[in-house]
Amino acid sequence: MKLFLKIIGFTFAGIVGLLVIAFIALQLISDEQYKKWLTGAAESATGRTLAIDGEFDVQIGSTLGLAARDVRFANAEWGSREEMVSAERLLVQLQVLPLFKGVLDVTVELDTPDILLETNSEGTGNWVFGTGEPPQEPPETEEEPAQTEEKGSFGLPVKPFIRNFQISDLVFVYADGVNDKQMEATVETLRLFVDGNQIPLSLVATYQGAPVELDGSIGDIEQWYANEPTPISLQGRLNDADLRLEGSAGPMLPDPNARIDISLTAADISTFEPFAGVELPDLQGLDVSLTFLTAEGQLGTENVTLNLDDPRLLVAVQGAVANLTEVSGIDVQAEITSEQATELLKGLDLPAQYSLPESIRLKAAVNGNLEKLGLSDLELLVQDTGLDVSLTGAVENILGNGSGSADLSVKLESSSLIGGYIGQEIPSFGPLDAVAKLSSENKTLQLESLQIGLQDPALNVAIEGSADKIDRSAADAFEVSGIQISATAATEQIQEIVNRIGVDIPVDLPSTFNLSLESAGSLDELEITDLLATVNDPGVEVKLSGTVANVINQSGIAAHLTGEVEDTAILSKFAGV
Repeated sequence: MKLFLKIIGFTFAGIVGLLVIAFIALQLISDEQYKKWLTGAAESATGRTLAIDGEFDVQIGSTLGLAARDVRFANAEWGSREEMVSAERLLVQLQVLPLFKGVLDVTVELDTPDILLETNSEGTGNWVFGTGEPPQEPPETEEEPAQTEEKGSFGLPVKPFIRNFQISDLVFVYADGVNDKQMEATVETLRLFVDGNQIPLSLVATYQGAPVELDGSIGDIEQWYANEPTPISLQGRLNDADLRLEGSAGPMLPDPNARIDISLTAADISTFEPFAGVELPDLQGLDVSLTFLTAEGQLGTENVTLNLDDPRLLVAVQGAVANLTEVSGIDVQAEITSEQATELLKGLDLPAQYSLPESIRLKAAVNGNLEKLGLSDLELLVQDTGLDVSLTGAVENILGNGSGSADLSVKLESSSLIGGYIGQEIPSFGPLDAVAKLSSENKTLQLESLQIGLQDPALNVAIEGSADKIDRSAADAFEVSGIQISATAATEQIQEIVNRIGVDIPVDLPSTFNLSLESAGSLDELEITDLLATVNDPGVEVKLSGTVANVINQSGIAAHLTGEVEDTAILSKFAGV
């Protein structure tokens, strides 16, 4: 037993002696030698130069650390400048003694870092390093069976203690050489540290020139260490928008868990232009809130609410996305209303070749995922003085070949209203009512029924019809087949109709005209059957009956014309003699 204890003692003494010798040896190595080893290793690994032109200090003792000034890392040969990364000062420290108590006490400080990530015209990034040696494939490793752990049995191996994590005066630039675009972000101050048990976070930065600020706490260090839920509370600004995050994070092992309520309020959505990278319209009163949650390896949102309260446009969106990673479990309801549609177009700087009805309202619900996204409860209402349009329907899958159906109703007081929207004068006839029922299957549209009625004092028209197939050909031509049409027209005021159209006819016209026909076919071959037209006036009756084999190319015309006149003198008023 004594011999065993002696062996243990000598071994321990030997280890301690070796550690002391190693410690003394490391102390004797100059900082310049450490610098050469570090810069040489970086160049060997990346093929680029790492230069440290200022002070370089390696700390070995109760504190393990590294301090360096004027650090530069070379850019790719084709890069737009010499350095990919530079910094005025870098400090990294690890306190040794707290490690024996299970505490990881670290300090990281970085002053004036300037980072450039860029791609050339071929899309190669300057972060792709070349050492001159062919890349080696990693050796194959056998997969170990996954081990399941009971919930709550996880914890961090050491307690993190962030004495100070601080970045000051950072400049980050990403230059896209393929699309000739550039993004720039700056960080005046980013600081994270432990204050008691709390972990305060402060950020003052800019993105594309727009200020970004965030301040608050990311929880309790003891709760992070114990792998328990910890409260999160952050407030800030994105340009002129107010941002707030409240909730909890944790446990983070074995899978991250978090539930954060996010709210964003902006007086005008144009404040997000720098973040969107595109010009945004001048629309007022944005209020967004949602709950971001992650559990069991799945990211999602719920309680999503978006409201836009602009005098020209009202938008209300509510819903949730169960899985953001797969973009599935989408359940969203939206309503868009505008009572100033034409003014809205002008405000959006859209081409205003035509005016719009003043009131437009759209409601819909969207459900599903990126493979099958359904549209239900669709309701479109377009209203103006003398105009009322209603469209309701649903689509099984707007991303694929899903079936759908829609009902359309149009009430028009006068056809001249259409002319007002398109900027052209159109003869006034009305009122007009139209009703249509449509359905779709495999991207093919079917007009199940159509009814049009015009009841003008001078002209009555009734049209009923259907079309089995409305589609586009391989040449992107518009195709309609299976057409069935039944139409009638009657007037006792032919002269009034001519006057409205604006045609000057220097002779009298018959007083009465009646027309009826049946038609069937397609846009390539449309047949007219049972054509009957009659013209009547006191003492005169003219009838035209017949068929047309194809009205599209005006072929196969067969007509029969008859007329009865009580006295040929009656014809003089029609002939003008």
